[in-house]
Amino acid sequence: KEALREAVLNGKPNWKYIQAILRNWRHEGIQSVTQVEAKRAEREVNNPKQVQASADFLDAMNLWQD
Repeated sequence: KEALREAVLNGKPNWKYIQAILRNWRHEGIQSVTQVEAKRAEREVNNPKQVQASADFLDAMNLWQD
């Protein structure tokens, strides 16, 4: 289930991608959900997701500047 979740979060919910995730986990010795979560947290620290803000949002934030 965690591999499916990972695939969906990465926008690639297909069987080959899920199989690749499982192969990588086996190669890395990951055998539990706790280990998956630790790996995910480590990856997020090393590669934070870049959030795109719309122009409307940025304009609204500029209203609060002094």
